[in-house]
Formats: sequence, C-alpha cells, structure tokens
Amino acid sequence: MYCQFSNVTATVTKIKSLDFYLISNAKGISRTYQTTIRCCLHSLNRLHDYKQQSFQLRNNKSAIRVSGVLKKITLLNHKNYGHLQLSRNFSDFPTQQAPIVKVDGFLKVLVDSAPVEFCQNSFIWLHSYSGLPWWATIMVTTFALRSLITLPCALYQHNILSKTALLKYDMEDIVKDLKREANFRVQQLGWTETRARHIYNRSVKKEWNKLIVRDNCHPMKSLVLVLVQVPIWVIVSAGLRNICFMLPSQTPRAVKAYQDLSLEGFWWIADLTAVDSYWILPVSLGITSLINIEIQAMLRITESSRMQNVLVNLLRAVSLFTIPLAAMVPSCLSLYWVTSSTFSILQTLLIVSPKVRRTCHIPVTDNELKHPYRSLYNSMKRRIIHNKT
Repeated sequence: MYCQFSNVTATVTKIKSLDFYLISNAKGISRTYQTTIRCCLHSLNRLHDYKQQSFQLRNNKSAIRVSGVLKKITLLNHKNYGHLQLSRNFSDFPTQQAPIVKVDGFLKVLVDSAPVEFCQNSFIWLHSYSGLPWWATIMVTTFALRSLITLPCALYQHNILSKTALLKYDMEDIVKDLKREANFRVQQLGWTETRARHIYNRSVKKEWNKLIVRDNCHPMKSLVLVLVQVPIWVIVSAGLRNICFMLPSQTPRAVKAYQDLSLEGFWWIADLTAVDSYWILPVSLGITSLINIEIQAMLRITESSRMQNVLVNLLRAVSLFTIPLAAMVPSCLSLYWVTSSTFSILQTLLIVSPKVRRTCHIPVTDNELKHPYRSLYNSMKRRIIHNKT
C-alpha cells in the first residue's frame, strides 16, 4: 500500500511540473489543448487527495485493530498505550514450521545435488516402511552404512598396508644386489659416483614398482577409506539437514517428514530438529572422537615419529572443535555424528583382532599385536598411573 501511494505522489509531482510548463509556455499551445490538459490535471489531483485520505484511514483502522487485539491478549493492560507490559510464553510442543533458510553458492549446489536428494528420500522411505521412530531410523541406517560400506573399505586398507609393509623383506635383497652392481661400475668401469648413484636410485624405484604390481598393493589404494567415508559423511549430513529445513522445496512429503522428525525424539530430546540444549550429544561426540584417536595411538607398536605426533595432536584439536559445532546444528545431525563416531571405535577394536585379520586374509606383519586387547588395557593402565603420579 505504501508503495502504491508513493507511486501516485511521484506521478502527481511530475504532472504539477507539467502544469507549470504549460503556464510558462502558453503562447505555443492552443487554448483548447490547454483546457483539456488542465481538466486532466484537476482529476489527477483529486485522485491523489483520495489516495492520501484512504492511506491515512487504513493506517488508523489498522492501529485501532491492533490495539483491540493487544487488549484481548492482555499485552496492553493500562489505559496509557505508551506503556506496554510484554510477556513471552514458551511451549513444550514442537514447532510445525521449519525456519526459512537461504542457501546459495556451494551449499546450494550441495543441497540440490542428486546424491543428497537420494539420501534424503532414502531416509524418508526407510522411516515410512520400517515403522521405527526417527531417532532409531538414523542410528540403524548409520550402522548399516558403516557396516556395509566403510568397514569393508577399512579392511581393504589394512590389507594394502600390510602387503606394502612386507615388501621391505624383498627389497632388502634387491637393494644389496643393486649396491654391489653400482660399486662394480664405479671401480671397474670407471663410472663417476654421481652417475652410479643416479642409476642406482632409478633401478631401486623400478624394482619397487615391479613388486607393487606383483602384489597389487599400490600405496594410493590405502586412501580408499578416506575417499569413501568422507563423501558419505557429507552426503548423509546434508540429507538430514534438508529434512530439518524442508529443502530443497517444501513439498507435502517434506512437510510430513519434518513434522515427524520434530515429534519422534528420545529421552531429553523431544524435537530432533532443534539443537541439544543440554549439550549431551555434542560432548559425547567429542569424547568418542578422542577415545578413537587415543585407542589408535596406544595400539601402535613402533615409536611415533614427529609427523605422527603432530597429526595426533591435530586430530585431538579437531575432536574438541566438533563439540561447539555439534551444539549449533539440529539434534538429528549430532545423533548421526555420535553414532558414526561410536561405530569407529568398534571398527578399530574389531580390525586389530588377529582372528578377524586372518579371516579377511590380511597378512601378518611385524606391527601386528598378538594380544591387542591385553596390550590396550596395559597401555591405559600405565597412562592412568602416570597421570596420577
């Protein structure tokens, strides 16, 4: 309404300037045309006055209507309307409308991507046909994804690393022969040491590549776990976030899923679309992440290098950083992260078992513990005693 009134005012202002132009240039225009134009100007002026009165009348009616509503809900409890007594009541019932979230850039591409949409629809389908509440659907789906996808990738990673570690025994004999050959060329054939060293390094690399091809254990294959687990984590997190905010579009199915998610919480979290106000899930995420890092560090037999120590400290800092991050996102995301982190602990404890490794045809190496759980217990015991002293 205010925009319409402003447009009319601007139009009348322009026409008044035209009227002034007619008066100042009356000689060049016939009297008939001047009379016609002045009648139009008079009509527009009356229209402007009517719009102005109508605009003021509507404002007065709106103010009276708002005052009446405020009186009914006891926000205005005094005759002097300048003094307001405001009150705010909180409800225990979950909200039925998701907050409006504006996404753009990379986040917009991620929200609208096909993998995220597939994950989102899969969650909704599993919830509908399994009959489980949303919190159970998230936990069961997380365990299923980790068991069927990331656990085999982790076992494959350990298989590649073990085969690569065993290549050093074959390389010892090869390196001895190559050194003997390089010394012969320097002493008998008169080669320079620079040339012999260059040929030696190239031969060592060539023989190493032959062994890798023979055992099919290229070190880059050990990155398969990271290349699979990280995209799954991002896609599932984005899919759950879409359900929380009814993205990418508020279809009836999305509204239904959002309402169910806001009602099917557990224990202290009734609404999975809201943040965990008690910080139980965020703190649990930080603790489980730290436990997983410490278990892997204590199960290491060889002495850690400086680079490994820096990496462990960096991972510890990241684990602590996840606590405030999880406190700012919906509880369903925190629940997924805690469940995934808990599975990582179980996965670490499972893979170090010699029986599991032999079942999965992982070769025996020098770094493998014969009694990993006993060794882990002793390491924890020594660390606790050391901290007490």
